[in-house]
Amino acid sequence: MAVKLIGKLSSHRRTRITLEVRETNLSGQVFFRNQGFKAIRVLRSFYDDSNEDAYLMQYKLPSDTDEDFEETINRIAQYEENA
Repeated sequence: MAVKLIGKLSSHRRTRITLEVRETNLSGQVFFRNQGFKAIRVLRSFYDDSNEDAYLMQYKLPSDTDEDFEETINRIAQYEENA
């Protein structure tokens, strides 16, 4: 699915995809990181059913020159180091 979405991006129109992933969904976080997404923000109490936090993740085309990617969230980086 992510590959299909990324394939629809265009350097002339849409250059980014953003999505939210539950903080406890480590496999989802790692999956999207492996697809080239980066965690850019924590969304506190994002989900109504549990008040769980979410990570806002973003994929940018390499040709997108805007510099608004923030540093990768440490918990995801730490999980990948320990995997």
